[in-house]
Amino acid sequence: IVWSIIYLLMGISYYIVDKSKVINNIYYSQLFVNLLWPILFFKFNLYLLSALWIIFLIFLVINMISYFYENKKIAGLLNLPYLIWLLFAFYLNLGIYYLN
Repeated sequence: IVWSIIYLLMGISYYIVDKSKVINNIYYSQLFVNLLWPILFFKFNLYLLSALWIIFLIFLVINMISYFYENKKIAGLLNLPYLIWLLFAFYLNLGIYYLN
C-alpha cells in the first residue's frame, strides 16, 4: 500500500508543476531508475549493487524534489514521503546484504 500512496503523490506533484524539459528528464529518469531496482534486487539477487542503486536513486529524488520545490513548493513537499521510504528501503537493503 505504501508504494500506491507514493506513486499517487508523485503523480500529483508531477501534474501540478510547470513542465519543462529539465523537469521531465528528472522525473522520468528517477522513474526509470526506480523501475530497475526490484529487478536487480529480487530477480538477480544483487544486494550490494541494489544498495548502491538506491543511493543513486536517492540523489535523483533529492534533485527532483529541489526542482519541484523551486517550481511549486507543494510539489516538492509531496515527494518527501518518497525520499523517506527510499531511505528506509536502503536500510533494509543493506541489512539483507550483510545478512547474506
